[in-house]
Amino acid sequence: MRKAAALAIALLAVAGALALCAASEDAYAASSDATVTPFGESMEISAGGTASIKLAVVNEASGLRMITVCVGGLPDGIAKSMSRDPDFLLKEKDIVEVTLTLKADKYASSGTFSLKVWLNIQIPGSDEPAASTEPRSISVHVSSRLSSEEDYNKIMGVFDNRLPAPFDGPASTALITFLLWMLVCTVIIEMILPFMVWVIRGDKDERGRVKREVRKLAIAMLLFSLSRALRAYGADEEVIGNVETWFSVLYVVIGAYIAWRLYLVLVAHIIGKREKSLGEVDLEPVMRLFGKLAIGVSAVAMAMSAMGFNLTWVVTSAGIASLGITLGAQNILSQFFSGIVILATHPFKTGDMVRIGASSSTYVVKSVNIMNTVFANWDNEEDVIMPNNAVSSATITNITKNDMTYKIYVYFGVAYGTDLDKAKRIMIDAAMASPLVVTDGTSPMPATRLTSLDASSVTLRLAAHVKNYNNYARAEGQLREDIYRGFRENGIEIPFPQLDVRIRGRE
Repeated sequence: MRKAAALAIALLAVAGALALCAASEDAYAASSDATVTPFGESMEISAGGTASIKLAVVNEASGLRMITVCVGGLPDGIAKSMSRDPDFLLKEKDIVEVTLTLKADKYASSGTFSLKVWLNIQIPGSDEPAASTEPRSISVHVSSRLSSEEDYNKIMGVFDNRLPAPFDGPASTALITFLLWMLVCTVIIEMILPFMVWVIRGDKDERGRVKREVRKLAIAMLLFSLSRALRAYGADEEVIGNVETWFSVLYVVIGAYIAWRLYLVLVAHIIGKREKSLGEVDLEPVMRLFGKLAIGVSAVAMAMSAMGFNLTWVVTSAGIASLGITLGAQNILSQFFSGIVILATHPFKTGDMVRIGASSSTYVVKSVNIMNTVFANWDNEEDVIMPNNAVSSATITNITKNDMTYKIYVYFGVAYGTDLDKAKRIMIDAAMASPLVVTDGTSPMPATRLTSLDASSVTLRLAAHVKNYNNYARAEGQLREDIYRGFRENGIEIPFPQLDVRIRGRE
């Protein structure tokens, strides 16, 4: 009996010891309880940009674990963020995907560093210290356009400085780079000048103004050479970034100024080649206004962009506003821009006689305005005001664009058997004797031709140019009278249709 009791007590003691050992083991977390695996071994990130990599976290333990995702090895200028809270509970055999994102400052240094990722593991409710997994390394390469690493102590950023001391240092390299870039830029400017002069093709004064304005590009070239010299010197990214930002603003200002001056020369050149007629709106102020708006708005936008402003909302707002204005004032804008087209293309000038569209009416141009064109009706005395969009979209026949001469045709039918040479000579003589017809050879001389053989006559046509379009109808009438009189005097018959009518009576 005593032996059985002792055996039972021994068994209970062993069971308690085993339970205590098991409890002791569960109270401590091990580094093997969880693993972290990155999807990739390297990352590429640009200064001012972001890059992401996914991490797979797996609970390998037999129970619940508190996991903390840790990241180390970040240099200055690099910040991290995760797609979820780095501290979370993970059940047995569960897998969680975490996205790690790195953001590089715009002045971040170029280079490669090793990013470390590991896990801290704890048993929930336990006061024991956490276990850490072996860090996983991820190679991260940072690239920066502001880095002087590739240009450091290289002449013009290309050639290694192999000069003897003391000229082999970065300061000497920067000075040489500056001077060489200035030389290259000067050569480029001098190569541009002949092309610009050829485009303008103006007088000596205009060519001189173009050369002076183009040579002002030397200021921008000076700034560019300084920025290249800073890189050769090995300046810090932040210094280069700040300098190039303000240089970019100065580039825009200088470029806008030169563009405006060249635009004025071009406008004066174009306007100077056009003959401005009385009553026509001067196009130069309008072109100046458009150039000022276009160059000014573009310069402000580029300067703000160079300084780091996000112009997306500005462009979106401007697009919405312009759409509203376009829809609300579509007809007015159409008239306005059509006026610009008419003034620029110059299809007619004040005093010209034109036909608009399919209309047979002849109009005299009185004035060309931005919104409309005023015509005088040639047949009557009333003025006709047409919107410019109606004028520019129609077919324009300019009768007197070059001069006031106008070609007319006079037709006559003569009887079969008539001496055609004699009839033609009479028609030519009538035209040559008319004071309204051009007979001095400045326009084609009067001429005749046989145009058709009709049922009862042979049709002859006289072609002649009258001196003034205003007299073309009077000239046609006088020529008909003179030719008719000449035919009668020379016995030339002008046939006319005849009809014999027979009335049959009752038999």
